[in-house]
Amino acid sequence: IEEANVAEKEANKEAPKGLSSWEPFLDLLNRPDEFIVNQSCLILAKVISCGHFRLDSKNLNWFINWQVSQLLQSNTYLHTILASQQLMLRVPEYRAPFYNSTCLDKMLNILSTRISFQLQYQMVFCFWLLSFRTTYCFKLLDFVKPTAEILRQAVKEKVIRIILQFYRNLLTNHTAPRKATKLMIQKKIQVMMNQ
Repeated sequence: IEEANVAEKEANKEAPKGLSSWEPFLDLLNRPDEFIVNQSCLILAKVISCGHFRLDSKNLNWFINWQVSQLLQSNTYLHTILASQQLMLRVPEYRAPFYNSTCLDKMLNILSTRISFQLQYQMVFCFWLLSFRTTYCFKLLDFVKPTAEILRQAVKEKVIRIILQFYRNLLTNHTAPRKATKLMIQKKIQVMMNQ
């Protein structure tokens, strides 16, 4: 299911009376089959992000905590978890619970290891979405160093672009742009961009 409207229509059509369309997908997250679990995660993220449905705070916190538990470098479906987070962070009311979870700490740990350019892109995309909120920018300054290392070695244009957009948001949305600028200068961002 690629289109959000299709996902929402299918979920509505299949939902029994009195059951929300997203509830069966939450239940599927507890299955032993990793493929079903991760596809359910992605479909659930599409339904609650792109459609008219929004998770209540109890289920949203459970879902985000479940995602955090799946953020392991050894997870072969890490790209699916990150894709679901990319979808969810497009919805402003989902950003605060995500930000307040331990998700960013786990992402920072994974980002400091050797991961594929696609995973780098997906993680920085999440940071970029969070960087639109001024109140989140202070914590996001912790990500300047690892993203600078990625930028130094990046060969994929999309990774370079998203990191630069993330930096742009930090400089324009941060309450203390001088601190963000100082961090970027210390990591020699401008020198790297001139190469």
